[in-house]
Parts: sequence; C-alpha cells; structure tokens
Amino acid sequence: MKKKLLLIAGILLCTSNIHADTLFGIVSERSATELAAGAKQFKRKNPEHKLILRTPPQLAKLSDQQVSLYIKNANAILLGAVFGDGVARIERLIKNAPSNNSVPIFATNSDRRLTRLSRINGEDVFNGIDEQALRTLTRSPEINVSYQQHIKKLSKQFPKQTAWLQARSYWQGRGSHNMAGLIAWLLQHKDKQIIVPQAQPQSAIRYYQHGQVLSAQQLKFKKYIPVAIILDHNTGDRAGDRELLNAICSQIEKRNQQCFAILARWGEASMQAIKNINDIIKPAKASIMVALQDFAIGGGQYRKEVTKLLTQLNIPVIKGIRLTDRSTEEWKLSTDGIPWDGVHYRVAMPELQGISQPIILATANTPYIDKLTGLKLSPSRPVLEQVEQLTARMSNWTKLQQQDNSKKRVALIYYNHPPGRHNIGADNLDVPASLWHILNQLKQAGYDTGTLPKDQKSLLDLIQQRGINLPNDNGALAEMAGNIITLSPEKYQQWFETLAPRVQNEMVYGPLGYLQSSLFNAVKLNKPDLGKTLLQHVGGDIEHLLEGVDHPARKRALDLFKQFKQHANALLEGKNTHDKINQLTKALHATGIEGIRGWGKAPGNVMVFNNKLLIPGIQFGNIFIGPQPPRGWEVNEELLHANLSFPPPHQ
Repeated sequence: MKKKLLLIAGILLCTSNIHADTLFGIVSERSATELAAGAKQFKRKNPEHKLILRTPPQLAKLSDQQVSLYIKNANAILLGAVFGDGVARIERLIKNAPSNNSVPIFATNSDRRLTRLSRINGEDVFNGIDEQALRTLTRSPEINVSYQQHIKKLSKQFPKQTAWLQARSYWQGRGSHNMAGLIAWLLQHKDKQIIVPQAQPQSAIRYYQHGQVLSAQQLKFKKYIPVAIILDHNTGDRAGDRELLNAICSQIEKRNQQCFAILARWGEASMQAIKNINDIIKPAKASIMVALQDFAIGGGQYRKEVTKLLTQLNIPVIKGIRLTDRSTEEWKLSTDGIPWDGVHYRVAMPELQGISQPIILATANTPYIDKLTGLKLSPSRPVLEQVEQLTARMSNWTKLQQQDNSKKRVALIYYNHPPGRHNIGADNLDVPASLWHILNQLKQAGYDTGTLPKDQKSLLDLIQQRGINLPNDNGALAEMAGNIITLSPEKYQQWFETLAPRVQNEMVYGPLGYLQSSLFNAVKLNKPDLGKTLLQHVGGDIEHLLEGVDHPARKRALDLFKQFKQHANALLEGKNTHDKINQLTKALHATGIEGIRGWGKAPGNVMVFNNKLLIPGIQFGNIFIGPQPPRGWEVNEELLHANLSFPPPHQ
C-alpha cells in the first residue's frame, strides 16, 4: 500500500512540475477553422499548454481590461489576417501592455500596423524597415519559385527578418499540419522541449476533382464532354468550403458536364491558373466558369491581364458567393441580401472583369464555440436549392454554346413605365432605334428574325399596337388579346405554385403580403431582431407611400397601418397576434390604394382579359421583344421560360 501511495505521490509531483504556457491569438473568421484544427493537432502532443484564440468579432465583445489580461498572461501572441475597425484598438492594447520582450509576437497577412508589432527573440522584427521593404517581405513568391527558395532569397536581403519569414511559411502553407507547426514554433521560444515540425509548403495552384486534391497531371477529362470550372481561393479545400465544391460538381456532372476546381493563391497564381486552363483540360473544352474568389481575380497587379485571359477564354463566368456572416435563414429574412460593406468586393469588382450573374451558394452554418481554443466557428454550408439554380443555369449556357444561332431563342425586354403607348424610352434614349439596329445585327449573325419591319417607324407602330402595358384599358386589352402571347390560368397557376410562399403572398397582396409573411417567418425561426429590421425598412416604405398618396382612403389606411405596426411589434415580443395581422393586411388591401396591394389571386388583375394573362410583345422568328411586365420580374421569368424556351434569369 505504501509503494502505491509513493508512486501516486511521485506522479503528482512530476505533474506539478510540468510548465504550462499560454498562446493568445487573434485570427480572421476565414482562418478560424484551420487554426482550430491545428490547435487540436498540437494539443495531442502538448496537452499541458493553453491556447486562447479569438476572432475579431469575438474580440469586439470583450472589454479592454479583458483583452489586456489575455495579452499580459500570454507567453506568445499570434495575429493572423486581422483587418478592419479593431486594428487600432489591438495595436494600442499590445503597445500599452507591460513590457516583456521575451514574449514573441508573430503578425502576418494583416493590417501593416499589426504586422509591424512582430517581435522575435526580444527584437522588433521590422525596426528600421520602410514601407517598400515591408511590401517586399510580405509579398507571395512568384509562381515558379518554391517557398523555400523565396525565403532563402529574402533572407539574404533581410537577414534580421529570417525567423519571421520561417514562421510565415507555416501560415502561407495553410492546413492543420502547418497551423499546428506555427503554434509549436511560437511556444517553443518558451518551452524548448516542444518539437516543431517542418512546414509543408502549399503549391500556389492546386486542383480538386472527385473529392481529392490533385496535380494537373492527375486530372482526367473526356474529349467530347464540356468542362465546367470552379475558381476558388487556395483555402477552398478546407472543411466547410470543400462541401460547396462537391455539391456544384455533383450537380453539374448529373447534367452531363465534367467538373473540377482550381485552388489558387491570390495574385499571380490566379492569373497563371486561368492561363493554364486550356492546356490542362485537353482534349476537352471549357464551357463555363464559376468564380468563388472575391475582389478582382489576380489582384491589383494582374487584374487587367486576367481580364484579357477571360476574354480569350470566351466562356460565361458566373460569380458565386459564400456568405460567411449570415445563415440561410438570416439571408432570406434580410432586407439587403448581402451586407452593404461586402457588395463592392463580392459583386462590383468582379463585374469589372465581366464576372456577372452573382448568386449566393453557401451561408454560415450554425456557429459554435470550439472548446479547445474558444474560437467561434461557423463553417459555411451549401444552400442546395441555390446550387441547383446555378447548375441549371450553367447547363443552359452550355446548351446555348452548342446550338446554332438560327435555333436560339432570344428575348429583348425594354422599359415601359408608367404603362402606356408613349412611355417607351429610357432617359431620353431612342429605344425603337436601338431595337431596330439590334434586330438587324441579330439577323446578320444568323439568328432567325423572320420578316423584320421595313424601318424604325414601322417597328414603333407595332410596339405601340402590341408591345405596351395597358393594365386598366379593357378595350385595348380586348384588341390586343388575339395578337399577343397569352397564358391560361391553369398554366400560370402551375408556375405560380413553384414560388416561395412569401413571394406568392407578395404577388397576391403586394408589399404588405411580403411583410406579413416575413414577420411570421422571423417569429417561426426565432429571429425577432431580423423581424424588427424588416418592419423598420419595409414598413417605413409603406408608411411613406401612404403619407404621400392622394386617395379617399388615405386617412383610414394610415390608421390601419399604425395598428399593423403595433400588433407586429407585439408579435416580435412573443405575443400571438397572427390573426389580427391577417385581418389588418386584408383591410389595408381592401382600401384599393395602389402600391400597397398586389395583383390578386392568380392570374391576378393586371394585364388580364377573359381570365388569361396577356404578355405584350412582338415575335420576329425566334426573337421576342416586349416590355418588362408591370407585375415584376417573376412574370418575366415565366415568359422567358415557358414561351421562349430560354434559360430563365434567377435572382
């Protein structure tokens, strides 16, 4: 018994002598998943050490005192890919922390104010380094240069920064192995017993096909089957992100296309990847590309060259979007779709390169806190209905490429608002003249245009007879009914039922119906804050319309809507006011005020004659020209899809 007690005491004594060090890190949300995986790998071999990692949004919720305590108690500090509003605060708190030059600070791929805080072996890494030198040190290697060669070259030029460059090779290498190595490298400065694995450099361009990362030589393509390409960041194969690649390729392969993804580093690597496409997919040919990379492909330095390469490639390039900061439910309930501060780099900048038709493909998964590090993780997940829309569109584009121009069906939609015979124009532009020239150019290009009018005036006469919206003129509708496309109520209803319930409600009851459905959905999903935002924005627009309308029921409508808002707020605070909101919606609709009511039950009461929906326009062979229907793009999608066999525009 004594021997057992002595053995236990010895174990406890040895355990108490184990020194536990702490790493404190701030890393971007995009990098959080990889850091968490690396931390798990590190802790398997070094269970005694403590890892405290936070994302910038998590840090923003902490007080200065809490952050300062983390910094004070840290034996090593990591700052990875940190930008934005919190940079100045982080810089201030680190600079104001009690001086301990033995604590290494490694900052990389971040705002340069943070990068300059790097400290290794008691020395400020970038002391005396100007901005030009810092740009050189933080630049990625050229496409044909390995990272080891890159570091060796820079180390000769900047010998005092060699250690920082070696640490950066872990970050640039990505993956859980390298992140575990970086953690080990930082804490090894305090605990020399920690074994630091070698960094495993990541190739600047990698390829992903059938669930595997492959070299260009390992890719396999069949000659006569078109190839769909996904261009992603070099992080596209990490957990969460690769599920989207798998979903897109799985769906497009079911539509008889081949598929693979390019995982390319930012800048020159992305440019070179596009340059290589035709060579690596031989003997097959590219048909379409989905760009998941944000900003401009190739970065500032290679943007123009990439644009030229895309022009030469001559295939449609669709912008796919991952929302990392909103769940699917939050996105659907949002008033803006994409957060305003992301529109410029997710939509506007890609459009400069001809990358268009943006579509949300993945959203943030339900966030959770990683027990090991404290990181808030929300890996993305594909939105399968959106992926289905994307791949249907990709398939349709590919079919158009393979079809002779004479068989292609094209719709030209022009503006006709307010409705009427003389409102065909756009900012004083000569729309009939433009349509005339477009029709003749299509004819020269081999499209079936049938017999065209002899001149622009004749075209305008036809447009005013058959190609205008006259929703309240029964005599004109009766005259038009025998000369234009019509949809039966059964066919319209069949399509109508494919719409989301909230869109159906909006079609029938207008913006009030949309607001009502969205509020009910917000309560169902337990998202009252989103419901309040909707009520503020959409409700504000409705109220503004009612205040300015000239209508006998204006005063009553304002009073009804005041009640609507009161009961809506009560609903969002947990009370059951569904029935009252339904009653008020119907009462407001019954006032007859245009702008707040919809088009009635299908097929509605706009451009309808004898219970048939009239679609104004003129058919010239396979070319249709007509006005944007007054009930919105939903009907226009039906027009294109059901009547012209043309790929419908998905919103």
